[in-house]
Amino acid sequence: NSFYLLKNVPACQDVTVHQDNIHFGCTHFYLSFKRTLRVPDNDSQSKVYPLPPNLGTFELHSVEKYKKQLPEEWNKTKGAFFPMFQSEAFYIDFKTTLPVAVKVGVGKINAISGNEWNSFLINQDYAVAPEQPWLDGINIGNGVVRQFVAVPIGSGQSIESQLTQFDENCGIQVEVFPSLEKSVIFSNVAT
Repeated sequence: NSFYLLKNVPACQDVTVHQDNIHFGCTHFYLSFKRTLRVPDNDSQSKVYPLPPNLGTFELHSVEKYKKQLPEEWNKTKGAFFPMFQSEAFYIDFKTTLPVAVKVGVGKINAISGNEWNSFLINQDYAVAPEQPWLDGINIGNGVVRQFVAVPIGSGQSIESQLTQFDENCGIQVEVFPSLEKSVIFSNVAT
C-alpha cells in the first residue's frame, strides 16, 4: 500500500474519548477495543489459531475524569483506559471513511514492525485504514502475531519488558495520520 504523505505531516491532535471509542477528529477516524478470547500462547510458532470471536467493546474511561484515583504517572498524558482480566485479549477495530495511516504501539514498541516507537511513517510500520479494518496483535517476526493481552506491570511478560528489560512506558500508543490529496492541480497565478 502506498500512502501519500508529506514528510513532516503531524499526527492528528484532535482526539476525543467516548464510552466505546476514541475519535480522531481531524481524520474522521474511530478506533475501539474489542474483547475476545485469549488463545494459548505457546512457544510453537507452527500452531495457527483461527481468529477468535468479537465478544463486545470494552468500555473506555477518560484518565482526566479519574485522575485522583489513578497512579500519578497516568496523569502525565491525556488518554483513556479500560479494565480487563488477564484471561482476556483484545483487538483494535478501525472505522473510517477516508484513508488514514494508523500507528499502534505497546509500551513504545511498534505493534506492526516490532521495532522501537517513533512518530514517523517509515518502512510500512503503520496500517492503512479502511483497507485494514483491525489490528489483532503485535508482530513478533516470521509472520507470527501475538494477541494484545494484559499482563502485570513489572512481571517481565510485557513486550516492552521482553525487548528492553524494563516496563517504563507501558500502555498503548496510537497515532493517526491523514492522507493527502492524490491529485493536485497547479496553476500559474500572476503576481
